[in-house]
Amino acid sequence: MNNIKVVNLIAKINFANMAKVLFMCLFFVFGFLPSYAFEDCIVTADGKLTDISIDDNTIIDVYPLITIMGEKHTLMVHPLKMGSTHFSVLKDKKTKINLKVDVTDVLTRIECDDKNVEIQTMDIPPATDNFRIDVPPYMMRGVEQWIN
Repeated sequence: MNNIKVVNLIAKINFANMAKVLFMCLFFVFGFLPSYAFEDCIVTADGKLTDISIDDNTIIDVYPLITIMGEKHTLMVHPLKMGSTHFSVLKDKKTKINLKVDVTDVLTRIECDDKNVEIQTMDIPPATDNFRIDVPPYMMRGVEQWIN
């Protein structure tokens, strides 16, 4: 009778350990996968951008980016959830720039009324034919220069 209890106890322990190991494996497989719900955008202007005001800050966050040279010409727009909102900034403490933001599950669309404002996405590489990431120098100049 005691042998049966010991066998049942060993079976329960092995099942519990196997379940823990399986859970940990699934956590490592699915837990560290990147999950990008929205795309961040960079807004750049030809003047200093100050006084950010957001209509609905539950949809987006807007952060000023300051360069090493101390220039404050760039903002980062970080979507938080889907929806539409507006935000405005002052350029050179004179001109008010209004930006309309539409956030979907795939795309963040920003429309601006100022022609001197440039809007770029951070998550999508530029659509150029000569765009290469981390290519060694000999691949850019031609292999024959390095062989001869």
